[in-house]
Amino acid sequence: MLNDRNQGVRVKAAEAIWKIDRRTYAPVQVLLEVLQEGPDEARRDAAAVLVQINAEPVITIPALTKALKDKDVEVRRNSVKALGQFAEKAEGVIPNLMEAMKEPALRDTAAEALATIGKPAIPALIQGVYGFNAQTRLGAVKALGKIGPEAREALEALNNLYYRSKKEMNAELEEEVDKAIQRVRKSAGDKKK
Repeated sequence: MLNDRNQGVRVKAAEAIWKIDRRTYAPVQVLLEVLQEGPDEARRDAAAVLVQINAEPVITIPALTKALKDKDVEVRRNSVKALGQFAEKAEGVIPNLMEAMKEPALRDTAAEALATIGKPAIPALIQGVYGFNAQTRLGAVKALGKIGPEAREALEALNNLYYRSKKEMNAELEEEVDKAIQRVRKSAGDKKK
């Protein structure tokens, strides 16, 4: 079934085999092949299964990174989710996730992935807060808020953006920055802006 002509069948077979034996590499190889050259629906499914299996980073990160340029937004979204699982390889993943935040359809998924990575993503997220791209700024704010107290080093950037958003009368950004500041300060009991 892994060699079936129907790419969708190959994805389902790979998923089933992986559930039975998580040590085998064959299903991962099939998923990566389908991700690169299958039809839209099969590529979406392959990326979604890769999210579940958290396969070997050395093998999957390059394919998932390439899939961030896919024409299908669901393939890109599932690739972002999968990349967020690689905190141990964060240095190679973070720039791609920051880039993905520029796309409105991927912003929240990329922010969630960066929040999952946590502390290693904070310096890039701080740069994102100061960035020119509005989607990246908003995504970085959301990710820092989800990281919470561990992101205390971002408070200065968040405070600056809060006052800037007030001055620019950007209510959506102001509200998200305020939420992030409160979450970051949560454990310390520090409530001032």
